[in-house]
Amino acid sequence: MKKIIGSFSILICVALAAPGLTSGQNKAKVKTIDGVIHVLNPATPLKGSVSLEIEKILEIDPYKIDDVGMRMIWFARGDDGSVVLYDPNSVEARRFNEKGEHLGLLFRKGQGPGEFWQGPGVNIFFRRNQIWAFNMVKLAKFDKDGRFLEEKKLRFMPAIVVSDDLCFKRDRLHDMEKIVLTSLDPGKENSAAPIIFFQAEKVGIHRSPDGEKGFASMWVTPEINIAYNPNRQVLCGAINTEYKIHVKNLKGETLFIIEKPHKKIKLSRKDKEQILYVRDASDNWKFDACPDYLVAISELAILANDYLAVERFTSIKEREIDIFDSRGEYIYVLKLPERMRLDRTQFFRGGIATVMESKEGHLYTEFKVKNLPEIFR
Repeated sequence: MKKIIGSFSILICVALAAPGLTSGQNKAKVKTIDGVIHVLNPATPLKGSVSLEIEKILEIDPYKIDDVGMRMIWFARGDDGSVVLYDPNSVEARRFNEKGEHLGLLFRKGQGPGEFWQGPGVNIFFRRNQIWAFNMVKLAKFDKDGRFLEEKKLRFMPAIVVSDDLCFKRDRLHDMEKIVLTSLDPGKENSAAPIIFFQAEKVGIHRSPDGEKGFASMWVTPEINIAYNPNRQVLCGAINTEYKIHVKNLKGETLFIIEKPHKKIKLSRKDKEQILYVRDASDNWKFDACPDYLVAISELAILANDYLAVERFTSIKEREIDIFDSRGEYIYVLKLPERMRLDRTQFFRGGIATVMESKEGHLYTEFKVKNLPEIFR
C-alpha cells in the first residue's frame, strides 16, 4: 500500500492553525470529541450561495448512431476529454474522442477475453491511460485507444477502485451493510481481515410488517454514501440520515468529522404519494413504513482541488449542494442548473460533464464553468 500523504498528527496541527477555523460568526470551529477532530460549521456558508455560470461546449447524441442499442446512458470521461458512453444493462459501450466523434464499440458481447455477456451490470472508468470495465465476474483492461490488454476474474462488484490492487466494496447481508477495503485479486481477497470503514444496520430497504415485501427510495431510505479522493487518499462517508461526514485515511482511521446544522424536511401525505409506488390497497403499508422526513444527504462527490460536494434535498423535487474545502470548512451553497443531478455528473478541471434529459432522450453534455475559479480553474 502506498504511503498516505500527511498524517493524523499533521492534520490536527493544520486544522487548528488554519485561519478561519477557530473564531468568527461565520467560521467553522474545531473541537476534539472523544479523541476525534470535529469541524463544526455554522448553518451559513462562508461565501454564501452561488449559481453556476455555464456554457455548453460539447454534446453527444449516441442515438444518431445507426446500430446503437443503448436504452439508458452512463458515462466515463478521461482527463484528455475522451468519453465512453455505455448502458450497463444492455452491455453496450461506445467510445468518443474529445470532439465527440464516434470511435466505435469498446468491447463485443460474449464470454471471451475482453468481452462481456448480458447479465450483471457493467461499470466503466478511466484509470491513468487505460479504460477499465468490470462487473461481478471480471475486470477487463483496455488501452486509451480501446485495444484489449488483459483481464482478471472477480467475485464481487467493486464500489470504488483505489489502486491496481485495492478497492472498496459493499458487503451487504440482509439489512446490514459494511464498506470494506479489500484486494482486487480473488486469491488475496480473504488473505487478511478486511478493514471496515463504515457499517450500518437497517439500510437499503423498508420492509412490510410481515417482512415479506420491501421498498427503497432515494428520498427516504437509509444508505451509506461514500466518495474517494485519490489525491489525498481519503474516503469520505456518511450515513445519509444524518449530516456527519467522516473523513478516513486508508488505514480506516478517522482524520476528522465534518458537521453542519441540518433542518429536516418533513414529508406530507401528498409527498409520499409522489415518491412511493403504490399499485393498490395492498401497498398502503408503505405509507406507514415510509419515514416522515427526507434523508439529510443524497450524494457525495469530490471536486477539483480537493473540494467536497454534499448534495441534499430541499424538497422532493429540488436539491442544493454544500461545498466544503479540504479542511472541512463550509464555503458555498451551490445551485446546479435545472435537470442536473450530482449522481449523473462528473467534475473536471474547468467544467462539468453530465447526462441531460431532452425531448430526444438522454444526451451527454459538457459545460464550461465560468465562475468559481478556485474549484473550476
